Amino acid sequence: MAAQYLFCMKRWKLSLLSLTLSLTAFGLVLFGSCEVDPCTQLSCKNGSACTEGYCRCPTGYEGAECEIKTSQKFIGTFIGYNHCDDYPAMNDTLVVYQVAEPNVLEFHLLHNNPTGLYRGVADGNRIVVPEVVSNGNTINAQATINHDDINVVFSIGSGPGNISECVFNGHRN
Repeated sequence: MAAQYLFCMKRWKLSLLSLTLSLTAFGLVLFGSCEVDPCTQLSCKNGSACTEGYCRCPTGYEGAECEIKTSQKFIGTFIGYNHCDDYPAMNDTLVVYQVAEPNVLEFHLLHNNPTGLYRGVADGNRIVVPEVVSNGNTINAQATINHDDINVVFSIGSGPGNISECVFNGHRN
């Protein structure tokens, strides 16, 4: 009878040990496979879509949830200095405004070359202006912004080696 009791106790211990190991393995698999989708925490805006926890912004928008128009940081009036070639720097004002959604901008100087109107696309911290050929001159411009400071480089070329360059540096008014 004692031998039968010891046999039952061993069997009971093995069954309990097997059950414990099975429940532990099941718990690890269950809780280990429960991944939280990082996209549930985001509210992607302006037609963007969430992939791998990040909103993929369409052209013209930026920010964690694509809530900011890329062009917004450029719009306004900037007071500063315009310096062309070897001429002394002059006080000037640059005006930047939006002409088409979501990120097409125009800008021009008020004092030095007020007839020069430049149109470009806001892309990150730059306004990219396509090259223009007018009356045999090649005209380029590009603006970059850093917080409230803007830098614009204008160049006009009438042939090889004959390029005039102006640089405007200004601060948001």
